[in-house]
Amino acid sequence: MNAPDAEVVRVRGHVVTVTCPYCGRAHAHQVEHLGTTERRGPGCGLFRSTTDRTTGYRFTTRREGTQ
Repeated sequence: MNAPDAEVVRVRGHVVTVTCPYCGRAHAHQVEHLGTTERRGPGCGLFRSTTDRTTGYRFTTRREGTQ
C-alpha cells in the first residue's frame, strides 16, 4: 500500500509541521535533512488502525535556502 501524502504547513529549522491525512490535525516531526521525502507514522497513531500506523504518510520538504 502506498503511503498518502501529508501537506507541509510550516518548516522551522528542522521541525516540520504537516497536516495529517488521517485525522486532519497538525503533527510535528523533526527531520535531519531538508529537501528529502520522509515517511513517518501518524502522530495520532494510538487512535489509528494497525494498517494506518504501519503505512504512515510521506511529506517532502524543500532544500535549505530555497523558496
